[in-house]
Amino acid sequence: MSPVTIAEIRRQEIMEHFYTIVSQEGFSGVSLAKVAARMGVNPSLLLHYFSSKDEMIGEFVDFIIRRYEKVYIEILKDVKDPERKIKLLLDRIFARDWADLVNDRAFYECYALALSHPEVRERFRKFYGKFREMLKRELDSLSRDGFLPALDPGRAAELLIVLLEGKDFYANIAESEESLTETRAYLRSVAYSILTGNCSGPGKGQEEPYNPSDSKIDVMVQTSFPEKSEEIPPKKQARVLPDSGRWNKKD
Repeated sequence: MSPVTIAEIRRQEIMEHFYTIVSQEGFSGVSLAKVAARMGVNPSLLLHYFSSKDEMIGEFVDFIIRRYEKVYIEILKDVKDPERKIKLLLDRIFARDWADLVNDRAFYECYALALSHPEVRERFRKFYGKFREMLKRELDSLSRDGFLPALDPGRAAELLIVLLEGKDFYANIAESEESLTETRAYLRSVAYSILTGNCSGPGKGQEEPYNPSDSKIDVMVQTSFPEKSEEIPPKKQARVLPDSGRWNKKD
């Protein structure tokens, strides 16, 4: 592995300050001058590493994606015990503390760019593809080891991603933290039941890592993922906003 250069360290430092401002004020409130002021340096120094605000935004999208990867992908690499691995995965997806590691406003500011910028959309597409393949690989391994029942690991991975993103979106409009805590615990229970075929999960409102034998949930869930169903209409083509053009490298 090549040693980290001074330029890479400095760019990372700039991104950390950029992240703080975007988290508080959004892209509309960020500028080279504000980033430089937070760092206590002259704005001309930033131009040595980034030629424009648009270039910084492009780098920032990758910065956010890397944070996501650290939170949801890298944690499982060294876990061998299958039961601990599935619980750790679900805790990481549904626990509040981990969601806070990637600021919602910063993430959705980046995601909104994907609707009109093909370059950003491709970055997100590749990230979620990587995320899906990681989950698929882990679930397939657990299934082959006999810990999970026979299921389609690709579809199960997609289910977890949908639950994760839906949970984070809903968290911003939930009536109270108490109700959100209960929702997280319930979603975690249902996900555990689908993956293991065991209708056991955490108790109501529980946020700590749970023992699946502690309590019962009040629903039965299907543990297989059919390829097609005549009763479900085909998915509509997602509406994509018109391309607003590539970013210029210069302001």
